[in-house]
Amino acid sequence: MICGELDWVVMKALEKDRARRYDSASSLAADLERFLAGDAVGACPPSALYRWRKLASRHKAAFTTATVVAISLLCGIVATSWQAHRTQIERERAEEERDRAAAAEKQQRALTQRLDASLTTQKMLTNRQRTKRSVRGGFCT
Repeated sequence: MICGELDWVVMKALEKDRARRYDSASSLAADLERFLAGDAVGACPPSALYRWRKLASRHKAAFTTATVVAISLLCGIVATSWQAHRTQIERERAEEERDRAAAAEKQQRALTQRLDASLTTQKMLTNRQRTKRSVRGGFCT
């Protein structure tokens, strides 16, 4: 069994894709000489990107469907996130408005209480004045 870099050289020489094979016999010989000398060889296993492209080209319909589904899901997630953000903004606005209304109501109650207290005080003063007048004038009821 051949392993390691020598395996890579053999696999490159036997590659089905013409673009991935050695250009000439001299290129194969040079790679074998580099292997024997202990240097790095030019042949290496196919990259993940290469394997991905080959897989996608063999299964175009499945990859197209998966891509459409993924894009649809992504659009759905973006739309849902945007709606959630808008809802949060509206909720915050409603809370601010509620707080303003509560503050205005509290202020109105305080003003009403002060006005009631002022009117009560004024009535008491008016009743005292009447009592004093009636006592001065000799009117007793």
